Amino acid sequence: MPNSLGILELSRDKRAQLLETLFSQTETPAYIYNEATIRSQVSKFQNAFGSTLIHFATFCNSNPWLLKILKESGCGAVASNLAELALVETVGFQPEKIVVTGAAFTKKELSVFLAKGLFVNLESFEQLKLAAQIAPGARVGVRLNVLPCEARNNLRPLNSCVGSQTRIGIWESELPLFLKTASEHGIHVVGIHVYTGTNQLDDSLFREVLDHLIAMTIRYPTIERLNLGGGFGISYNSSMADFPLEAFAAYFNDRTFPLRITTSPSAYFFKQLEFSFELGRALIASSGTLIARVLDVKQQPNGRIIVTTDANMSVFPRPYIYAEHGQHRISVLRGMESIDDNRIKSLICGNALASGDILGTAFTSQIPEVDDLVLFHDAGAYCYSMSSRFSGRIRPAEFLIRDQGIQCIRQCEREECLLDGTGFASRPEELSKDLIAEQIDDQPSTRLQYSTAASEATFVGT
Repeated sequence: MPNSLGILELSRDKRAQLLETLFSQTETPAYIYNEATIRSQVSKFQNAFGSTLIHFATFCNSNPWLLKILKESGCGAVASNLAELALVETVGFQPEKIVVTGAAFTKKELSVFLAKGLFVNLESFEQLKLAAQIAPGARVGVRLNVLPCEARNNLRPLNSCVGSQTRIGIWESELPLFLKTASEHGIHVVGIHVYTGTNQLDDSLFREVLDHLIAMTIRYPTIERLNLGGGFGISYNSSMADFPLEAFAAYFNDRTFPLRITTSPSAYFFKQLEFSFELGRALIASSGTLIARVLDVKQQPNGRIIVTTDANMSVFPRPYIYAEHGQHRISVLRGMESIDDNRIKSLICGNALASGDILGTAFTSQIPEVDDLVLFHDAGAYCYSMSSRFSGRIRPAEFLIRDQGIQCIRQCEREECLLDGTGFASRPEELSKDLIAEQIDDQPSTRLQYSTAASEATFVGT
């Protein structure tokens, strides 16, 4: 079943009012998010998993106003680099609510993370040795690839992130040596992180990974934390079933009781593991809608209807990147009324030069016309955050529906943005040799500077 129909769920008058406000501030395309949907999704997962900590995967949507809603709702945050760390700290996430997970970190990044006392999940032996050089005695986690949970035939390789074909983490067979190496270098490995998959709509792999990790943890008494990552999927179209959240939560809650750890034939103790998730898409995707406008309509001799919008693969990249796995539900508005139906099929395209700029398929009662509005649903995750300036397209504005109104939470980029940082607009003469050493930004900006020793971090203007 669909997660959300965004602004189509509003009354016609309310829809007209909000869109009038939006169009008075920006042109299409534009992203619209609904605060109530975000809070509802967070509440649903919190009710399902109780006290289990949920960290939001910041890279799936990094708008600070949305992060603020997630923080207020009780979520933690995932940071994978210094830019994301600066973002979540500015929003107000406390260190104990921030977890650092990434593929590999520079010495500068790892120095900052460890100096701030953040919990870091390490990717490899090399990263472990680097952490030991920087902060002996640190408590960290390790990203683990659980090969016994190899992807099954009914799970698409794109969606499964465990097994011999994934690049992430160390293999389970390497864990004893990893723990031994950590001990020799004065590092305490107390957590295990597993990236089970992405956009999974079947909970069988999560069940298998959960059971395997719990059984494995009994053999490693020093492990205190199990981070099951994310990957709970959403139904991007009506032909796909929802992730069975309630069923998996019941299975999870039945197994997260204190473990009995036997230390000798006559001695044992009980250990309560700390579980956590890193969720992104499941919390925020259904809150977002990309709204675009029809620019052109043509019917080819073979009968195919081509509808070109002012959205494109640059501002809405998922359909191009993930092909059949990246298809979103699409609605068409004429005036303020939906003309969705199953009678007429149209290919919805973008206005970038690339021939592959195909955004999806719409089914309507009438052939779309120029100036109709096109709504791409469930666009709250991995859409704006993956956008680019490819083909000279600027990133659109973002708006938030809240308190019976709508407000801009990120302005549309300027058309001159392709010149930003080059200094060309103010100095179009031939590049001089000493220009490289100068600050050539067109406008003052704020950036986060860290010392190499990671002893302090300050915001500075340039």
